[in-house]
Amino acid sequence: MPDLSKKVRTSLNEARTLILGAQIVLGFQYQSSFQERFESLSVQARVLDGFALGLMLLSIGLLIAPTALHRIAEGGQSTGAIMHLTGRCAAAALLPFALALGLDLAIALTLAFGSGIAVGVAGGAFAVVALAAWFGLCDVMMHYHGDAERREAEQEADERDPTPLHSLIEQMLTEARVILPGRRRCSVSSSSS
Repeated sequence: MPDLSKKVRTSLNEARTLILGAQIVLGFQYQSSFQERFESLSVQARVLDGFALGLMLLSIGLLIAPTALHRIAEGGQSTGAIMHLTGRCAAAALLPFALALGLDLAIALTLAFGSGIAVGVAGGAFAVVALAAWFGLCDVMMHYHGDAERREAEQEADERDPTPLHSLIEQMLTEARVILPGRRRCSVSSSSS
């Protein structure tokens, strides 16, 4: 069984992976208002687009929060509480993410087919299917793993692990990549004249 510092590093890496997708969708969300056809949307569709943008920002905030708490509140130390908080925040981020995607689909269908109840139903159905897939599959998996894993998770929540320096450095680098995922290294070139 992996030690706590490895589990914390894994949970931070999972948050980093999730935030990459969320940031891509957020980029498209920001860019949508600069498209030529955005002006042809109804006022209600534009308001829904702004609401979807807010939901994506909420989702990203939930994915970044554990990283900041790990660094600030726990001083970078591996704790079971941070590991579980990361999982809970990632799960909570899926709800606004799915709702934003459903709204975006409804807006896109409005542009393609015109407004109507079917467009709203399609967007809502997409959000429901996404949530059912994410949370429904999780419930099925938890059902098969039973109560033993749940008790182990509750027991780990109170653990504190004296984190070795190399693990602290790896976790800090992972946390930095959560916030700035596209940046791997910074190189400064200077030209001498």
